[in-house]
Amino acid sequence: MALQTIKQLQQQEDYNFVQYSLLTNFINLPDGDYLLKSKFFKKTKSKSFYSKTVVHVRSNLIETKSLLIAAGEIRRQTKYHGVFLEIAQASENNNFIEVFFGS
Repeated sequence: MALQTIKQLQQQEDYNFVQYSLLTNFINLPDGDYLLKSKFFKKTKSKSFYSKTVVHVRSNLIETKSLLIAAGEIRRQTKYHGVFLEIAQASENNNFIEVFFGS
């Protein structure tokens, strides 16, 4: 039992890892705290995932530490294999920061 639990913990930790691959941390959003949102597609259906951690935006700049923590939460939920955080942009209604991962 203990070995299985350790293996599960190791797998969970792997999903916490996110490689920051953004060209800039600029975002066109007013100062505030935002949740991350990411859509994943299976065949013709899509599902949205949300972070629990808020990401801080000040003077149109995303605070990278909170961004990486929140992105790790989304990767853990989705179990997506891609580790590269490639895009972070304001959602259509400016309520969220939408992120996209690559592999």
